[in-house]
Amino acid sequence: MPDSIARGQANVERSTTALIAKGRQTKRPRLTSWPRYTPFASSMRDATAGLVHEAVFEDLEGQEAVFQGVGSLCSPARLLATNTSYLASIAIARRHSVPKTVIGPALFSRPYIMKLLGDRVPAKVAPDVVTTACRAARGWRRSPVRAGVCDGFIGTALPGVTSQAGRSHQEAALSPTRFDEAVRGWLTPMGPFPGGRPAGGDIGWATRKRRAATRDPKARYVESGSRL
Repeated sequence: MPDSIARGQANVERSTTALIAKGRQTKRPRLTSWPRYTPFASSMRDATAGLVHEAVFEDLEGQEAVFQGVGSLCSPARLLATNTSYLASIAIARRHSVPKTVIGPALFSRPYIMKLLGDRVPAKVAPDVVTTACRAARGWRRSPVRAGVCDGFIGTALPGVTSQAGRSHQEAALSPTRFDEAVRGWLTPMGPFPGGRPAGGDIGWATRKRRAATRDPKARYVESGSRL
């Protein structure tokens, strides 16, 4: 078994054990679901799948390879789902798949805690594919919300704005704690700074690099996040 598969399996086991210990999950899902959980490294196992849900990190080349492999192996009738947040993965998938079978059900970080699932619906997707994706989300015990195809998760648009404002205030000598307190007072139960830690800084860094070429030169750009 490749090291990456072993590390992934260990992470799943550790997360599940922690949730059970904290009382956030019973042992029943583990007993019923784990026999169906089979990690593997070969895409040949995807050939008979009715639903393929990719979760490649924000890397266009990596996703291109995944979509090409799935398109050549699986039946054209299968449903291809992408979990990517900020890249145009749905457009990439269309080049290697039947457009009406491609949809973007995006799980939020941390996926084993967050119940919201943003179903990004492309213009050419078939209605029954949208229905299937929503039913699958319910089966995963998530709350699906239909959305259009956009740059980012449905749940990160507003936090992205508040995060930018927070970094600007931070540069002006306002502490992150004070800014989070202000946001929690009128908007959300968690401010942008602690909210950004579970999501990780890698995606934000990759997004800022990708947007650099089209960034408005007149817009204020705060470098603290990139330096960190």
